Amino acid sequence: MAAQSLHRSKSDPGDWFRRLKSKLGTKAAVTAAAHKLARILWDMVKHLRPYDPSPPGKPERVRLRKEHDLHRHAEQPGSALPPVGGEVSSESQGVHLTIKSPSKERADREASES
Repeated sequence: MAAQSLHRSKSDPGDWFRRLKSKLGTKAAVTAAAHKLARILWDMVKHLRPYDPSPPGKPERVRLRKEHDLHRHAEQPGSALPPVGGEVSSESQGVHLTIKSPSKERADREASES
């Protein structure tokens, strides 16, 4: 039951479950999720520590994977990523990401050519 409810979860385990379900099918994904939840529960009981929801991987890799998935879905017929307006900066765990609108990039390019 808990493994099946991961499909609706907006957490990292929910993302993992949906990726696994698309690759293996529902039955295999539910079995794998039940196994993973049992291992998490066993670790919590054995070491007497609370659940840590942070992803075990590197946050940068998680961000890159999600960004890649967005671009892959945008390449499908009938879908597109909306343009980002303005300049957005995000600093997370030492990673600096700057997204500029096309008009800002063009203005920067023209200023550097002059």
